[in-house]
Amino acid sequence: MSVHDQAAYWGRLAMAPDGSKLWILTHAAATANSSDPDTLTEIDLVSRRRIDTAVPDIRGVGLVGTRVVYFVQGQLRSTDGALNARLVAGPVIHSGILSGP
Repeated sequence: MSVHDQAAYWGRLAMAPDGSKLWILTHAAATANSSDPDTLTEIDLVSRRRIDTAVPDIRGVGLVGTRVVYFVQGQLRSTDGALNARLVAGPVIHSGILSGP
């Protein structure tokens, strides 16, 4: 899939410190519903490739060090599987960017 393929997006994003990759909350459908992102899209800005990972109810994405983390259903998870911690009970409505020092 080309980086130029259409994606409905929210502006919730994280960028690698070296500017080589970008992660955006998206929706698999052609039209955006700002309260219902369901995909974590990684865009490699060097190779111009895009990888979509289905993550129902995703609500935030960010970088902590070199680890890509995201927030879903009250849990903080990482794309490498090393992090899966419950932070709050129940669903989270707010979407946002997660960041570290």
